[in-house]
Amino acid sequence: MLDECLGALSRSAVKPLECIVVDDASTDGAQLVAERHGARVIVLEDRRGPANARNLGALHAHGDLILFLDADVCIHADALGRILVVMLFGLLISPISWTHHYAWLLPLVIWLVHGPLRDHTRRIGWAWLALAYVSPPWILVFTDSRGWTTSGHSYLAWVGSLYVLATLATLGYLAALSRRSGRSPLPSPHPAG
Repeated sequence: MLDECLGALSRSAVKPLECIVVDDASTDGAQLVAERHGARVIVLEDRRGPANARNLGALHAHGDLILFLDADVCIHADALGRILVVMLFGLLISPISWTHHYAWLLPLVIWLVHGPLRDHTRRIGWAWLALAYVSPPWILVFTDSRGWTTSGHSYLAWVGSLYVLATLATLGYLAALSRRSGRSPLPSPHPAG
């Protein structure tokens, strides 16, 4: 099953920064399978359980976002891109993310410009990049100790609200695009065949 899991990950539209496989003292040749797929393998001499394996994998990871998969899970080819789209909701939920948006915005733009829907979403990706370029002045005013009492900066408040509007517009467009193309945003629980 590990071969199918890692094969599905390698076919993902958004490639992971790294793939770490923790071999929890398996006897089925998991280490060789993982190495064949280019994964970094951490081999445990005795079984310690899935929680320990995940913690160990996270300890050795270099990325900021970590996705845990079990060997019997095959992700959809666009699962990582869809996770990026869902991260847009972080902008609506937490104003703190407005000042740290680059952590998710750059991968989102890359997915919109180069992902499987790029023929329909490329312009949206470039628009997000432009919005990110315009937004830092608003962030500076928002975190300014003088607050909103500074005159002449009302246009910056509109730039800040553009994040919320752009997020809703992007999610709405992607939902309409999925509906129009007949593609469900999630893989079918009942595969054809």
